[in-house]
Amino acid sequence: MQEKNDRDFLQATADLNEDAVCYKAQMNRSACGAQTVACAIKTAKILGSKKGTIIHQSSSYDPNEIEADGMVGYGSVVF
Repeated sequence: MQEKNDRDFLQATADLNEDAVCYKAQMNRSACGAQTVACAIKTAKILGSKKGTIIHQSSSYDPNEIEADGMVGYGSVVF
């Protein structure tokens, strides 16, 4: 479930949908700093971006493959 929530958040970011980013972060607890991401999206739109590209997705589970309650996801999107 964690991976799907992270992927959905990253896809909303790549789609330049700041409302969905904030909603998904709140409803799924899938991101810290969603408002900062929303501001970056708004800025990207003002500067002419039409779409972002997801260039990375991983989690703290990946290096050791040991599932834990405190896993966090990481992702990168370029505008």
